Amino acid sequence: MVLDEETAVKARSAFLQVVVLPIAENSDLDDGQKQDVAWRILANVGNLTGQHGASKGAAQALHTALSHLGRENSDLVHVELLQRAADMASQTLSQCDISETTVVGVWCLMEALLTINSSGMTKTLRSSKKDLSFCVSAWQIMLEKHSAQPKSLWRRSTLRSSLVVISKVASGIAPADCEDCEGKMRQKLLDFSFPPDSIGPALSAMTELTKHSGSRSSEPWIRSIFSESEKEISNYIQDANKYSAFSEQHQPKILRALFSVGEVSMVGFRLDDDEKTSPVPLYLKPSKALQELVQIMVSGHLPGASQTKIPNAIRAHAFIVLGKFCLRDESLARKSLILLARELHPSLPNPNQSVQSNALLVMGDLCVRYTNMTDRYLPVMASCLQNGTTDGAGSISILDRSSVVRKHAVLILSSLLLQDYLKWRGLLFHRFLVACSDEDEEVAVLAESVLSGPLRVRNPKIFFNHFVESMFVLNNCTAHPIYVSASRQGDGGSGIAVSFDGINLDGQEGEARRRSMYDFLLSKLSDEEKIGITARLAKEVLGEAVGNNGDLSQVCKGLSPPTDSSSPRLISAWNVLTDTFYVLTSKSIKVGRVQDDFDSTVEDPNQLANPSRQVTVAKTRLLSKISLKHMVEIVLPILCNLKVKLQGSCSPLLKDLMAYLLEIFGNHKVEVKEFLANDPTLLQEIEYDARTHLSNSA
Repeated sequence: MVLDEETAVKARSAFLQVVVLPIAENSDLDDGQKQDVAWRILANVGNLTGQHGASKGAAQALHTALSHLGRENSDLVHVELLQRAADMASQTLSQCDISETTVVGVWCLMEALLTINSSGMTKTLRSSKKDLSFCVSAWQIMLEKHSAQPKSLWRRSTLRSSLVVISKVASGIAPADCEDCEGKMRQKLLDFSFPPDSIGPALSAMTELTKHSGSRSSEPWIRSIFSESEKEISNYIQDANKYSAFSEQHQPKILRALFSVGEVSMVGFRLDDDEKTSPVPLYLKPSKALQELVQIMVSGHLPGASQTKIPNAIRAHAFIVLGKFCLRDESLARKSLILLARELHPSLPNPNQSVQSNALLVMGDLCVRYTNMTDRYLPVMASCLQNGTTDGAGSISILDRSSVVRKHAVLILSSLLLQDYLKWRGLLFHRFLVACSDEDEEVAVLAESVLSGPLRVRNPKIFFNHFVESMFVLNNCTAHPIYVSASRQGDGGSGIAVSFDGINLDGQEGEARRRSMYDFLLSKLSDEEKIGITARLAKEVLGEAVGNNGDLSQVCKGLSPPTDSSSPRLISAWNVLTDTFYVLTSKSIKVGRVQDDFDSTVEDPNQLANPSRQVTVAKTRLLSKISLKHMVEIVLPILCNLKVKLQGSCSPLLKDLMAYLLEIFGNHKVEVKEFLANDPTLLQEIEYDARTHLSNSA
């Protein structure tokens, strides 16, 4: 609620009353119950931050709330609350009777306060003569507790927070204490004692401690970590080759070594840096031997005769490390892109979701860093939108239905499109559209949200422009010019475009999914766009069916629907026509629904007094008249000609066409009669057919 513009003010006020004031005022009223509630809320934020793969929304909301309250009442947040949090943090190290919830909440609050304004908060602590030595020892105490109970979420959370705190207050610690702390932390890093989610904060703390100690240079400890990690990984691989198996006992340490290598390689990284203008502190390349070891870990099998399979957990971590190397080494990135693309390819046998997910994340980062270099790999990235849902033949797979890769694909591709690192190429839009009907509800909702939200805001006509071609693409009507044109969109003659390979929406399940996509698109169209879609469907689909050439015309000549043994082209053409009639008869494509609502409440005088309501209704009435004009002058003649053709061949499609004609006559009987006044024979025939159809349906 703090991050929502509509509820932010009320949420910050509630946060002040429930969290900030009970802690800052340190009141013992209600037996400390108010403070307990406040610490529990903060502990929940701290524990969420410490969970693997957790969203950063809770921590961001806490920082935002404190930042706003600090601007409104600086003394309360920057002095009273900070000093109270520092006192409590110091007590958590010396008193054993403080609850786990309070400990997590205290350190979460300390981390948040120092994150929003580290220099100002540190000055406040120093001016109040607050002894910051507890920060120097805090991480060591937390690490010991974590080592005793490595699965404890709250111990891991407080360890991470204590490391962030020391990185923020390093400027206020005596140089000698900084140097001593740096030495102890370096040894723990070289022993790979920190859990993975604390290695990053530990390296940030090391960087700040180095800056404020006597050494001033990060180069020695960076080289030491690279060297020790290389030794550890090399020994691990040698043992695996020797025994033709990887040791599960040593796997946690190897994962920490890999994580350390990746984090150290990113020290001082900026998107605009390069090898010649590297930012402070420095950029030291990992040795060639270390790079090769990581590449071996990524490959899947050890080289040599044994071909020992590398555990997926190690491979997943190795991909992230390789990606971090690539961000600072363009030549390595160029060599690694093929490896990444191979891991994401739909034809890869026995893929692992964690490995593929990390490979996709790396590919997304490289798109930002080396846009021109990664452009050609858009098709394989787009295929991840349907990862694990289809097999090579295009049918729904019963294996490997994890949706992690698909969720990441939706988020990463939409982010890259919004930032212009990727362009809409080929059938990328239609792959997003298929994701909106994903078998996993979370993926479907996420895809709908980004497609109808930020992506549509960026390109307001995107649904209208792609609607008609979606009829052909979703039905794999590959021979039709509309499909061919859509598949080549945006490739600029390069031949690099997103295909629709591996997606099959035939059958009853496929039909239901297609129609749910049409309903989704129609629900987002304006009345003007609905008029345009109706006209295009009539001209480009039904109009072509009236002619003598093409699959749409051919399928209208059959006495029965195409069967499984029929030509795939005829099956696709049949589905295009049935889908077209479904859309044209849908209530969602009806123009003037606002007017209907208005007419039903017209007795209410307050409705007429609303000027904006009157304008909306007037516009809707005008569009309804335009829609009727299009219906009578464009759609009806095509339907009449198509009716003659379908009647002559006794096509089953005649039933769908008559249902549409019946709806038109039911809604616009007077206008249709006026239009066909010069052709009474045709009018009588259509009226008779409509009556017959009604009696048969009854």
